[in-house]
Parts: sequence; structure tokens; C-alpha cells
Amino acid sequence: MKILASYSIKGGVGKTTTAVNLAWLAHRSGISTLLLDLDPQGASSFYLRQDAEGSLEAKRWLKGKSALTDHVLSTDYDWLDIVAAHDSFRDLDLVLDGEDDTALRRELRALKKRYQLVIVDCPPTFNRLSEQIFRAAHRIVVPVQPTTLSARTYEQLRLRMADVGVKEKKLLPFFSMVEGRKSLQKEVMATFSAQYPYILDARIPYSADVERMGIQRAPVGTYGGRRIAAKAFEALWQQVLAEAEIPAK
Repeated sequence: MKILASYSIKGGVGKTTTAVNLAWLAHRSGISTLLLDLDPQGASSFYLRQDAEGSLEAKRWLKGKSALTDHVLSTDYDWLDIVAAHDSFRDLDLVLDGEDDTALRRELRALKKRYQLVIVDCPPTFNRLSEQIFRAAHRIVVPVQPTTLSARTYEQLRLRMADVGVKEKKLLPFFSMVEGRKSLQKEVMATFSAQYPYILDARIPYSADVERMGIQRAPVGTYGGRRIAAKAFEALWQQVLAEAEIPAK
């Protein structure tokens, strides 16, 4: 089983849309997948039509009083389940205070008999929770909007991981919300790619099809046909599949 985190310290760059679309593409590949929505805003849960507050209470879960598997919900897609967000996830950082550094990893890896892939939609924070996510995940997918600020936050993420002893090779950055005609974005992408040559080739466009996820309450591939956004997420999935060595069904 592989654990894939969709993470960014900067909100509004496509973290949740990435998590949902990769989870759907994994389902389409026949890979048994769990999407764990740790962002208390619950956007992943909303997109997959499980927007009622989840039943997994943070303290009971991480104190060993409630099993993660008891709170799994099915979705409209075979091979794809979800643990919906709970308001108590706002306090996950506090709950983890005093726990050892591998608490979250243990909880997630206990799912290996049931799932081939766990995708974690992470809140956009730097705290105790994010450090545990860095350690638990095999790879961390990081959407980078081609702006100076977003590029700067990626550097902050890289340095923070180094501070807690997590290797940079876990990171899988890619450009998100790309508007190809903007010269400033082209400059930022060129500079970023030169500095971080391991950035994935896939680029997710700024697209009405992606924005429609909130209306359709579904992944882009279910309604976007072969249009540019759906094809971009497919390209991203193929690269993540290879880089993370996700086991095929």
C-alpha cells in the first residue's frame, strides 16, 4: 500500500481538486483507494457527495478509541472510499501533541490489507499535523501556482521538511492553475523548473471545467470528456503512478 498526500501551505492552488481527481483516476485504474479528508473545510467530501460531517472524531481516533475503518464511506465509484472531514480535525495538531512522530503513519499503514492506495487531502498548514503527514506519506504531491508567492511557499515547504528530517525526494511538485498566455507565469515556471528540475511535466490549466467541480460535485473526468483539464489530470496521474510506484490492481 502507498500513501499519497496532496499538500500545500498555500490555499487556493488546487490541493483538493488534485486529491479528488487522482483518487478518481486511481479508481478508474482498478486500484482500491481511500481518500482521507483531513481538511476540516471538507471540500473533498463535498466533491464526492459525502458533505455531511463525518463520524471520525479526532481525539477518539488518535487515542485508539475509534478505528479508522469504522468510519469509511462508499462513493459513487467502485474501488473508491472516503473518510469524510470532521469539525474536530481543526484540533488535530493539538491532539497529536504528545504523541510520537509516527502516530499518523501507524494509523494509515494499518489499512494495507484493505487498500492499495490512501490519498490524504491535507489542510494548508505548517504544524505538528503536517510534520506527521510528511513522515507518513510515501510521496507528497504539491500543486504550485506559477506565481512568485506560490514558488516561495514551495521553498518554505522544502526547508521545513529538511528541519524535521524528511527527505526532499518525497516531493512531487507540479504547476497548477496555469494560464499559458501570461508572460509572468512563463517566467516563474522557467525559473522554478531550473531550480527544481524534478518538477513533474504535467500542468493543470486554469479552467472552467475544474471550477465546475463544485457544481457537478464530481471529478473532472466524469464530465470533462477529453478536454484539456481532464487530459491534464490524466497526465498528472500517469506521472504520479510511476513516480510513487503505486501497485496496479
